[in-house]
Amino acid sequence: MKIQLIGTGTIPDIANSASVLINDHILFDMPNGNLKAMIRQNIDIMRIDTLIISHTHADHCFDVPFLLWYKKDYYKSGYKLSTKIVTDEFTKDTVENLIDLSYFGSAKEAEKKGINAWHISSFLDWQWLEILTIA
Repeated sequence: MKIQLIGTGTIPDIANSASVLINDHILFDMPNGNLKAMIRQNIDIMRIDTLIISHTHADHCFDVPFLLWYKKDYYKSGYKLSTKIVTDEFTKDTVENLIDLSYFGSAKEAEKKGINAWHISSFLDWQWLEILTIA
């Protein structure tokens, strides 16, 4: 098993907030600034197929929209790789709100049209995104 520490700090630290990449494709937590930290560390972000978000605090999930935006741009250019996000129901709602704040299209608008917001691929043309919630 390969474990890469992307960040080991907390919000007030100089180091990035805690995040771990496992076997180059499973990412545990996506805190603020994490996407830039992964780019600086030359991590192949497109290989990340599973994101586990431990809980709803900013230092664990605030960069999720930026990760999705980055992957969506590559998906449009022909690079196809699925992404699953695994989290609890409360954090799912938080991430949904972050997506609503960060994108032109809204996860809530998708629900109004009968599209499950955590399978928003039909609404935003993200066939590669699947969100799973755990109890």
